[in-house]
Amino acid sequence: MFRRTGQRGDIESSGRWWVVRWWMDAPGLEKRKHMRERICPISGPGSRSKTVRERRAREIIMDSGADTVEYFNEVVKQKNGVTFHEQAQWWLNHVRSRKRKPIAISTLEL
Repeated sequence: MFRRTGQRGDIESSGRWWVVRWWMDAPGLEKRKHMRERICPISGPGSRSKTVRERRAREIIMDSGADTVEYFNEVVKQKNGVTFHEQAQWWLNHVRSRKRKPIAISTLEL
Protein backbone atom coordinates (compact mmCIF):
# COMPACT_ATOMS: atom_id res chain seq x y z
CA MET A 1 0.00 0.00 0.00
CA PHE A 2 2.91 2.34 0.60
CA ARG A 3 3.49 3.25 -3.02
CA ARG A 4 -0.16 4.24 -3.52
CA THR A 5 -0.74 6.61 -0.63
CA GLY A 6 -0.38 10.35 -0.81
CA GLN A 7 -0.91 10.81 -4.51
CA ARG A 8 -0.76 14.42 -5.65
CA GLY A 9 -1.44 13.76 -9.31
CA ASP A 10 0.04 15.54 -12.29
CA ILE A 11 -1.56 18.80 -13.30
CA GLU A 12 -1.41 19.33 -17.05
CA SER A 13 -2.99 21.57 -19.64
CA SER A 14 -5.25 19.80 -22.10
CA GLY A 15 -6.80 22.02 -24.72
CA ARG A 16 -8.42 24.88 -22.85
CA TRP A 17 -8.54 23.09 -19.48
CA TRP A 18 -6.26 22.26 -16.58
CA VAL A 19 -6.59 18.54 -15.82
CA VAL A 20 -5.26 16.29 -13.07
CA ARG A 21 -3.97 12.78 -13.87
CA TRP A 22 -3.48 10.02 -11.33
CA TRP A 23 -3.22 6.23 -11.11
CA MET A 24 -6.21 4.10 -10.16
CA ASP A 25 -6.16 0.38 -9.40
CA ALA A 26 -8.46 -1.60 -11.68
CA PRO A 27 -10.44 -4.48 -10.13
CA GLY A 28 -9.19 -7.86 -11.32
CA LEU A 29 -6.13 -6.49 -13.14
CA GLU A 30 -2.51 -6.26 -12.04
CA LYS A 31 -1.95 -3.03 -13.92
CA ARG A 32 -3.34 0.33 -12.92
CA LYS A 33 -5.08 2.76 -15.23
CA HIS A 34 -4.37 6.44 -15.67
CA MET A 35 -7.38 8.56 -14.71
CA ARG A 36 -7.92 12.22 -15.51
CA GLU A 37 -10.44 14.88 -14.62
CA ARG A 38 -10.86 18.56 -15.43
CA ILE A 39 -9.96 21.09 -12.76
CA CYS A 40 -10.73 24.47 -14.33
CA PRO A 41 -10.37 26.45 -17.56
CA ILE A 42 -6.90 27.81 -18.37
CA SER A 43 -8.14 31.37 -18.84
CA GLY A 44 -11.32 33.36 -18.53
CA PRO A 45 -14.07 32.97 -15.96
CA GLY A 46 -13.54 30.10 -13.60
CA SER A 47 -9.72 29.98 -13.97
CA ARG A 48 -7.82 29.42 -10.72
CA SER A 49 -4.34 30.12 -9.36
CA LYS A 50 -1.70 27.40 -9.15
CA THR A 51 -2.17 26.72 -5.42
CA VAL A 52 -5.95 26.49 -5.77
CA ARG A 53 -5.52 24.09 -8.72
CA GLU A 54 -3.20 21.90 -6.63
CA ARG A 55 -5.68 21.89 -3.74
CA ARG A 56 -8.56 21.01 -6.07
CA ALA A 57 -6.45 18.22 -7.64
CA ARG A 58 -5.89 16.67 -4.19
CA GLU A 59 -9.64 16.90 -3.50
CA ILE A 60 -10.47 15.16 -6.77
CA ILE A 61 -8.03 12.33 -6.03
CA MET A 62 -9.37 11.96 -2.50
CA ASP A 63 -12.98 11.88 -3.75
CA SER A 64 -12.07 9.15 -6.27
CA GLY A 65 -10.90 6.92 -3.40
CA ALA A 66 -7.57 6.07 -5.03
CA ASP A 67 -5.69 6.60 -1.76
CA THR A 68 -7.97 4.75 0.64
CA VAL A 69 -6.85 1.54 2.32
CA GLU A 70 -10.32 0.05 1.88
CA TYR A 71 -10.23 0.46 -1.91
CA PHE A 72 -6.73 -1.00 -2.06
CA ASN A 73 -7.74 -4.06 -0.03
CA GLU A 74 -10.86 -4.55 -2.13
CA VAL A 75 -9.08 -4.31 -5.48
CA VAL A 76 -5.53 -5.56 -4.96
CA LYS A 77 -5.63 -8.14 -2.18
CA GLN A 78 -4.47 -11.62 -3.15
CA LYS A 79 -6.83 -14.43 -2.26
CA ASN A 80 -4.75 -17.45 -3.30
CA GLY A 81 -1.26 -15.97 -3.32
CA VAL A 82 1.88 -17.81 -2.28
CA THR A 83 3.70 -16.40 0.71
CA PHE A 84 7.42 -15.74 0.68
CA HIS A 85 7.98 -18.51 3.24
CA GLU A 86 6.14 -21.09 1.10
CA GLN A 87 8.08 -20.06 -2.02
CA ALA A 88 11.40 -20.23 -0.11
CA GLN A 89 10.62 -23.73 1.17
CA TRP A 90 9.78 -24.89 -2.37
CA TRP A 91 13.04 -23.42 -3.70
CA LEU A 92 15.16 -25.06 -0.99
CA ASN A 93 13.57 -28.45 -1.73
CA HIS A 94 14.13 -27.90 -5.44
CA VAL A 95 17.85 -27.04 -5.19
CA ARG A 96 18.41 -30.04 -2.95
CA SER A 97 16.82 -32.53 -5.37
CA ARG A 98 17.57 -31.12 -8.81
CA LYS A 99 19.66 -33.22 -11.21
CA ARG A 100 22.09 -30.54 -12.31
CA LYS A 101 24.34 -29.16 -9.55
CA PRO A 102 22.32 -30.17 -6.50
CA ILE A 103 23.28 -28.42 -3.29
CA ALA A 104 24.65 -30.52 -0.43
CA ILE A 105 22.42 -31.05 2.57
CA SER A 106 25.10 -29.62 4.85
CA THR A 107 24.87 -26.33 2.93
CA LEU A 108 21.14 -26.06 3.61
CA GLU A 109 21.38 -26.73 7.34
CA LEU A 110 21.96 -23.68 9.47
